[in-house]
Amino acid sequence: EHFTGRYCVVPNCYGKLLEYTIDFGQGLPEEPLRKAFKKSKKVDLFIVIGPSLTVSPACTMPEIAKKGKLVIMNLQYTPYKDIADMNIFGYSDIVMSKVMD
Repeated sequence: EHFTGRYCVVPNCYGKLLEYTIDFGQGLPEEPLRKAFKKSKKVDLFIVIGPSLTVSPACTMPEIAKKGKLVIMNLQYTPYKDIADMNIFGYSDIVMSKVMD
């Protein structure tokens, strides 16, 4: 279980907030990965939230999506900082809370 111990604060929701990470050497599910690459080619806006963008094969998606705008949100620089249209240096939960308000 990937329960964070926190719950959604949207009125009448209160669902469990889950986290999910892929560790080094752990494979990604093939079908969702294939769909993600296919859809990455068509996006107007590609938002990367949190990863270092150093783990293959998913780390190549920002290059594929570069036809649209690229926004990277991370606490540190990534290998794609120079091609990003915007780099946001902050904690993802804090930044996304402000975006959603």
